[in-house]
Amino acid sequence: MIARIGASVDATPVTEFDDAGATRQERIFRTISQLLGEQPLGADVRAALFRALPMIQGVSVKQDAIAAAGRHGVAFDYTGTWERFEIIVSAQDYRFLGTYGESVADRTFDLPGGATRTVKAGTPLAWSAHLTAKVVEKAGDRP
Repeated sequence: MIARIGASVDATPVTEFDDAGATRQERIFRTISQLLGEQPLGADVRAALFRALPMIQGVSVKQDAIAAAGRHGVAFDYTGTWERFEIIVSAQDYRFLGTYGESVADRTFDLPGGATRTVKAGTPLAWSAHLTAKVVEKAGDRP
């Protein structure tokens, strides 16, 4: 799984919207986070992604992480140069609960027109909750 996602990351050029200073490991971690949060995945794929996370250099485990819906779980945690991200899962059954991200260092961005914006360390950048996912017969159907 790491090799497959790593190959995709390597083939994807860094854009102005990405952090050009992000390491390969950080980009792999972010890709897994995006897949878990935004894609309908089968249980076998989710399990493979969860097994891959601890294999990424720099990933640690954080106890008692909290997703945006208030549910407590365990987080796979990665700290990059500017940001720290968590992928939060249930400690009981490893269900994906959500994500959390915050700035770990002050960072100034250039804005159009010559203005700048500073994001202070400790500023939340992302906080999500995955509430439910079910398979339906066709687009537009509700579970």
